[in-house]
Amino acid sequence: MGDPVIDINGNLIPEPTDVQILTGDADRRRNRPALADLLPAKSLSLGGWQGRDVSSYDGLGFAMNLDAYMSKATESNNFESSGRLARKARIKGAGKVFGEYHYAQPGNGAAQCDFFLGVAGMPADDEMPVWLDYEVSGLGPAFRDAFCNQYLHRVGVRCGLYTGESMFNTSLGLSKGAAGWMWGAHYGVAAPTYRSKLNVWQWQGGPDLDTFYTSPHDMTVGKNRAKPAVTRGPAGVYPFGPDPKSPYATGPTSGIKPAGSFTIRTWSGQTWDYNLRRYFGGTVNGKLTTDVAALKQWHKDHGGKAAYSGYATFGAGAIIVLPLTSPGHLAAA
Repeated sequence: MGDPVIDINGNLIPEPTDVQILTGDADRRRNRPALADLLPAKSLSLGGWQGRDVSSYDGLGFAMNLDAYMSKATESNNFESSGRLARKARIKGAGKVFGEYHYAQPGNGAAQCDFFLGVAGMPADDEMPVWLDYEVSGLGPAFRDAFCNQYLHRVGVRCGLYTGESMFNTSLGLSKGAAGWMWGAHYGVAAPTYRSKLNVWQWQGGPDLDTFYTSPHDMTVGKNRAKPAVTRGPAGVYPFGPDPKSPYATGPTSGIKPAGSFTIRTWSGQTWDYNLRRYFGGTVNGKLTTDVAALKQWHKDHGGKAAYSGYATFGAGAIIVLPLTSPGHLAAA
């Protein structure tokens, strides 16, 4: 089991327990013929930035001569692509822009988004948001928007949409909907017919090669997440004022409460009773309580790490995750 995955609202995204591994011979595009790699000649004519889509079908032997790589992570609501972590390590280790995609299957779009995040975790600032791989007929705009809106709610940035020219024109009604970026496949043409809609054009399949009209560096999470708004409370009045006992409660951020989820850092000897009552304001799900056991359970349910399950005293630098609705305050991290 990995560390808990916490979204920007402080809510836990459970790690799936029934994940099946998609091996190379079961991964998507397994029947696509491998074409000659036309990259050298084609990239000269296209210019700009170049990328590639990889999955377990490609193994780890693909060349690292491009600007960005989109790696398959998950499919449906219970499949993980074999070799996902190895591909990620190799791509990021080479200093390339990295992104992952989820291959959609019929079902609940929001639930498939949660499944993806439960497996892949929250993206780093230098990674692209997830790409929703929309290739199966019959999903429809409602599925697309349910997935994309859930991702925006959980991560704070819009995801990307991958689809083919024909499906974009028919099943999706010429619209990317709630997606923020558009990656389209159109092979055998000098330029895609829906060029004005695209940020990325996949011009060859097997290997799947792409040209970026928008710099992949400009499509990363850190470049596109909105700056959190802040609200100021009365000076010196907790929870908006600093905690006088905390060595972290000083500095220019004292008295400011971020509008998104945030964390508090603790110090040696601080007790759970003191911390939870102060930072959570004596509430659980908005209801006043003096039941410390209930506050401890609330924290567990919202991603409290197992290392702190004893709830006696904190070690220096321990972390508590606070959700948007908490009255708690981060003075300085």
